[in-house]
Amino acid sequence: DMGGRITVAQHALEQALTLFRRTRAHTDAKLCWGPKGNVPLTQIPQLATLYGRAEAKLKRVDAFVGECQRQLSVHVRKSEMPSVSVQQAVACSKVVAVEVSIDLCFRLKQEVGSYALMDGTGFEYGAENLQACKFAEGDSRILLLKLARDTLQSKEAAPTSSARERELLQKLREGGAAAWQANTELVYELGWEVITRTIDSTTPGVPVGVPATLSAM
Repeated sequence: DMGGRITVAQHALEQALTLFRRTRAHTDAKLCWGPKGNVPLTQIPQLATLYGRAEAKLKRVDAFVGECQRQLSVHVRKSEMPSVSVQQAVACSKVVAVEVSIDLCFRLKQEVGSYALMDGTGFEYGAENLQACKFAEGDSRILLLKLARDTLQSKEAAPTSSARERELLQKLREGGAAAWQANTELVYELGWEVITRTIDSTTPGVPVGVPATLSAM
């Protein structure tokens, strides 16, 4: 259900934004030693960097999900089947919102020490909620495989495809079905390249990057 995928994407983003907002309030108030006097924990370089990057990434993904919702609504109001491009964009929105949220929240947990282990911080249930989002309205991994498969089956690469996407297409096409089975990481990477291309062509902005959950082992 495409409407459901938009809802899941929005829920995942809200979970991430809420966790970052609550944690930021804590680190703003928590003082730590500094060579020129005590400073808020927020000002520690690794946290300050994470907060800045997370805000930019979540803002961009939110804009993309909002645009997908707008495009889908046009078809819903007309009671017509959404175009293939809209269907693909909605699938991309669900995967990118969930995976980026999981990635950023995991990174945040690594930087705030024992605070992340305390009850009432949001960390105690945030990961489970995001994990549920991963499998709701279409398993994110399955959606990635479908995006890769559809791209692989198309006769020509998209005009806006990256050099890496074209390279992956060539490798997987040359090996046939055996290459698909033997190169799972390349297949997932191709799916993520499609997502990146779709976001860039819809709502250009800061690079989303590759979430840790999808990077090669």
